[in-house]
Amino acid sequence: FIFDGGRDRVTDFANDVDTIAFDAALWDGAPPEIEMLLAGATVTATGLILNLPDGATLDIRGIFDASLLADDIVFL
Repeated sequence: FIFDGGRDRVTDFANDVDTIAFDAALWDGAPPEIEMLLAGATVTATGLILNLPDGATLDIRGIFDASLLADDIVFL
């Protein structure tokens, strides 16, 4: 998956199979450590919401533990 801003939703994410790619430009070319990104995640009744610096969110349905995503996120 590649995130491109807004309020995007992933409904079929497969842990350790799929990858979420963020554009480093969201952080002015200096993305945070993945652990810092995940520390700001919000758990909801349907999954996990990642809050991004531009006010955008990524709603990952069916994932309730942010640590599961640590090896599934990359910055481009």
